[in-house]
Amino acid sequence: PRLRTARTDEDPSPAHKASHWTPSTLAAPVATGDASEWGTAPGMSASPDQQEIQTATPLGVRSAVPERRLRSVERTAILGRLERDRGAALAVFTASAGFGKTTVMLQWAGQVGRSAYLRLNEAHDDPSVLMSDLAVALGALEPIRDDLAHPIPGRTLEPGLQAATRLAEAVSGFRGPTLLLIDDIHVLRDRRAADALSVLIELLPTGFRVAVAGHDASVLHLARMRAADQLVEIGESQLAFGADETRTLAQLLDVPISREEAATIMAETSGWPVAVSLALHSF
Repeated sequence: PRLRTARTDEDPSPAHKASHWTPSTLAAPVATGDASEWGTAPGMSASPDQQEIQTATPLGVRSAVPERRLRSVERTAILGRLERDRGAALAVFTASAGFGKTTVMLQWAGQVGRSAYLRLNEAHDDPSVLMSDLAVALGALEPIRDDLAHPIPGRTLEPGLQAATRLAEAVSGFRGPTLLLIDDIHVLRDRRAADALSVLIELLPTGFRVAVAGHDASVLHLARMRAADQLVEIGESQLAFGADETRTLAQLLDVPISREEAATIMAETSGWPVAVSLALHSF
């Protein structure tokens, strides 16, 4: 029988599997271009909704905000904290795969109403490519002069930092609250690119908030923003499901479970969302 669909954002990490979860029990990721959904198992066909996502998403720069097509558990506690700390310019979501980091960012984007998205890859270690692709993503919201997003030859400032400064200037006239989502921050290795991104985040005008997600975000200059109370940090302990979220997911999947069964699932999975989903599939 086809497995019910549950929302996560990444491939599972062996380090976070409960002891009885093996690779053969994991549902296969259905690629959507900008995110992954846990849907059908290997060898099974995708649902019509999943097939639509697979064929509708163009290849290339992943700068379109992924659509929330599949059911997901609303992370009300995390979203509430982001609302309470709305004075913070940067929110960092760090956790291993399968904790739903992208899912939470998309839920937040749905609340803000206007957002731009970029999923990083190895090419973004070139700061010029990084700033250019960020300009493409932000330019989808309001027009940006092309030359403002690129460095000026002959200037003494390092080109990546110059491009970041000019891009911040280019979006200074944006109207209304804007959320910039940057996914897979852990793939950024080059210090020049990381410096340029850190400068851009710090220089973005009032009304902008930035969310970055990945397995690790230490490449960014977080200490200064932390000291200035401009940083919200969301880790695995916050992203892990609690008992209420486990029961909510069971309801979304039409799986009747008792409180005792929910407690057992929590004990066996430590709230790792992808493992909770797989446990519910076994009922």
